[in-house]
Amino acid sequence: MSVLQKIPYRRSLRRLLNRLTMAWIAIYMPAFAILAARGDVLQGLRWLFNAPAWLIALVLLHGLAVLAGWAGVVHLWWLGKRQAAQERILAASLADLQGMAPDDFEAFVAQTFRDQGFRVWDIRFSADHGVDLQIITPEGAPAVAQVKRYKKHVGEPVVRDLYGAMMHAGASRAYLISTGGFSRPAQEWAAGKPIRLIDGRQLLEING
Repeated sequence: MSVLQKIPYRRSLRRLLNRLTMAWIAIYMPAFAILAARGDVLQGLRWLFNAPAWLIALVLLHGLAVLAGWAGVVHLWWLGKRQAAQERILAASLADLQGMAPDDFEAFVAQTFRDQGFRVWDIRFSADHGVDLQIITPEGAPAVAQVKRYKKHVGEPVVRDLYGAMMHAGASRAYLISTGGFSRPAQEWAAGKPIRLIDGRQLLEING
């Protein structure tokens, strides 16, 4: 299984919720619209409450599932916004970036991507095969990123390894972020490939 097949479970739940919502709209909204046009809304409600118990339960459960599901989506969105605000790590200089703990630097990079409209998951605790972040671009393309808090330049072998990890993950592009910059062979090897090299100064500019 590739890295990008391990999308967090919320995505499948969101897809199920969308289908439940569309089914609710497709089934009940036309019925109520027709009854309203005829002036028979109360008659329709009386028919529903006189229907078999299983049908009443089905209608109620369907509506409750849709309401609870969207309430949960809004709640998770709010929690995510609050957590992001609480955990935001600030950096004003290259020295700040190089002085961060590795986990803090990775969180800083992930938040920078999110601020640019990307969807990002930290996968360093999984079998990442050289990938630190799993990304969905604003255009919906799958991508991967590797984060290096280095003071020295990143060499060509690291770029080659990331390219292999990108292919293994089934991603369409990759990002390599390093506080130490990149050697000329690394830059030449990445040229013309779907790999973006971002050094510390560029990262600060993006984040600023």
